[in-house]
Amino acid sequence: MAYISLKRAKDHLRIEECIHDQDDYIEFLIEAAESAIASEICEDLRDLEVGDGVLPADLEFTILLRLGDFYSHPETVTYGNPTEVKTLASMRGLFRNYSR
Repeated sequence: MAYISLKRAKDHLRIEECIHDQDDYIEFLIEAAESAIASEICEDLRDLEVGDGVLPADLEFTILLRLGDFYSHPETVTYGNPTEVKTLASMRGLFRNYSR
């Protein structure tokens, strides 16, 4: 289930809503980002819903941060000194299930 809408993802990525040539790719990245965050926090996102299909805002923001990372860095090779965004690490830590 996609918790992040295409519109919200495009807003976060600063892509105009009228541009549609990457919609399929962005929807793929939404699914990948949601799956990655669920894996990183060791929780099924459905268990964290605060309403019917709604996640807490800070968890949605965490997914958007991961989405932005996937969109901006589609390759596995990086030049320079890559570092993880501290905001992502701290936000992800809020939901991490350390018992698993």
